[in-house]
Amino acid sequence: MARWYYNDGTTQHGPMELEALRDKRRTGTCQASFMVWCEGWPNWTQASEVKELDRADASSAPAAVKTRSASLPRVSDTRPTPRAAADSASKETAPHQAAAPIPAPAPGLAASTDASATRTPAVLTQIPTKFEAVMDKGFRALRPIASEARVDRIDGFAQRVGTIAGLVAVGLAGLSGAIGAIKLERMSPLMDAMYLVVFGLVTLYVGQRLVHANTRLLEQSKHRMSTPYFLDGVGALLVLGGVIGLVRAAVSAIQVESFAPLLAAAAVCLTSVIVGLLCLSPATINIKMEDETQQGEDAIAILCLLPKCVLRVVPTLLVVGTVISSVYFLVSITSLFDDNRFAAAAEFGGNWSEGMVAYLSATLLPLGSYLAFLLLTLSLDLMRAVLVLPAKLSDRRD
Repeated sequence: MARWYYNDGTTQHGPMELEALRDKRRTGTCQASFMVWCEGWPNWTQASEVKELDRADASSAPAAVKTRSASLPRVSDTRPTPRAAADSASKETAPHQAAAPIPAPAPGLAASTDASATRTPAVLTQIPTKFEAVMDKGFRALRPIASEARVDRIDGFAQRVGTIAGLVAVGLAGLSGAIGAIKLERMSPLMDAMYLVVFGLVTLYVGQRLVHANTRLLEQSKHRMSTPYFLDGVGALLVLGGVIGLVRAAVSAIQVESFAPLLAAAAVCLTSVIVGLLCLSPATINIKMEDETQQGEDAIAILCLLPKCVLRVVPTLLVVGTVISSVYFLVSITSLFDDNRFAAAAEFGGNWSEGMVAYLSATLLPLGSYLAFLLLTLSLDLMRAVLVLPAKLSDRRD
């Protein structure tokens, strides 16, 4: 398979396979003005003129590779060296290379006949290239996890499971209140449970309806970015931070012999991992990556990044919150069977309150995320209007 290289004007990258170069072209790492070279080609060519980068068949090789000679030609045989090009720009061999910086030759090709030229040690050149190749493979492996089709399927499943988990949590809350009233010989646990049951059913219904509203709002909110490195960096940090935080929470739960640290950290760490995966696949949150954007578009997309991720993960967080609340209500029921009545009452009240907070937080999250995103878009629209106002006033005066 032919090996490919590209040069950004200062640094040469490669070798790599055609599919890897296509991925860099799509994400903007290899821009249209960069120079590209493949084994068997006589000259470097601008990326915008390489048709192979736009083809869907990753196994196809350029025609120049099929007919190349047994030995690779020297750069000095087909085009001026960088030193010669600097002395005389009129000797350049390709018209489209006149305005572009002349990249360094590919590995294995002689850049100059000057034997005394200083050369960089091979190991210093290979280490950055290999590091970049490994990181690119890692990002390519993570991106399909949060593909748009897969996230849509997960959202549909989460919405169905969220309704069932919410009803189970409400039922356990009512049951724990009834048992608490019997065991503690007072009516306050039962009354609190009845209030939560009624209020919880309403918030569950409203939350499920707003989940659909969030999906439509996300589909209507389109943004563009030209900085994929920012999203890759944020996504990688969030994924690693979430995994490390979850492992530390599990270790702490084992050490203190309590599940409370694990439950509290599970929701935060899971959210961090999901948001990180969404950043690695921006199309899932309706952010389109392009080579060039208008002034301010990247800033607006970055401001909307986190709210859009929250809109996407609301169905999953609803399921997680209702399941955690169900666990707390179950623990509150078991705590009532403690021989020490005062300890049982204290533990029951604490677990039941934490379960109530987890349930209400989960069911009210769709409403809060919807209102927060509307306020954000309103603020951004006002900012745009203020920025455009002086120009419009000047046009009217003229």
